[in-house]
Amino acid sequence: MNNMTRLVFQKSTIIAGLILVGIMVQSCKPDTVTSSTDEPTAISEKTEMPTESSTPATTPSSDQSQTTKPEATAQTSSYDKKWDALPLQDPCSLISDQYLAELMKIDVQSINVKLGSSPSQTAAQSCFFRWDHDGVPNSGVLVQVQKNPLPDEIDDWATYYIQAKLHGGDKDPQSGEAFKYKKFEGVGKAGAYSHQMHRYLWRTDKNRVFLLAFNLDVTAEEELRLAKEISQEVMKNHNL
Repeated sequence: MNNMTRLVFQKSTIIAGLILVGIMVQSCKPDTVTSSTDEPTAISEKTEMPTESSTPATTPSSDQSQTTKPEATAQTSSYDKKWDALPLQDPCSLISDQYLAELMKIDVQSINVKLGSSPSQTAAQSCFFRWDHDGVPNSGVLVQVQKNPLPDEIDDWATYYIQAKLHGGDKDPQSGEAFKYKKFEGVGKAGAYSHQMHRYLWRTDKNRVFLLAFNLDVTAEEELRLAKEISQEVMKNHNL
């Protein structure tokens, strides 16, 4: 699976994670839960980073991995629903093209910034920062911010979401290949990442989940370094 195809799958698995979380909370079984394959449509994309004329298309996916229910009693006790009622910040404001140009050592004029989701999608918002990296067209970074999609049914959603990635990972709906996640440390309250998926997630104590997804021809070590640096910049610019 090349980087461009993985970036497509990265976006579609976000929705599978939301369904997994809902099932985890509603289930009475203490040991494991299995995610559903019925997914609502929220954010999707084509097989390339979007251009000015492209229209996002829905890509269905499923996550059939089993996940142990996280032990989140302590976090849940301090959960405050007021954060769920607040709107999401514009993801394009979480990093600037100037910051990215300096970090990647590229011309700021070469970066194309594009909102990747409709304002009507209130539970998740995405922004694409796209440029040609080392001669590879449509390279870039996706920045996404999410909040509780089911506030009347789930309380500590962000905690369950990250734990679901760490325990269950993601599965490619076409090949069946499983992708495991490791702990993404140094930002937020807890995080998870998969270099195979080029995805880096973390949560805050305000029930927000952030995602960085990369489409760059770099080593695993370099991608992790970039994720750590950009995640710090995101948190510096976040308004909660």
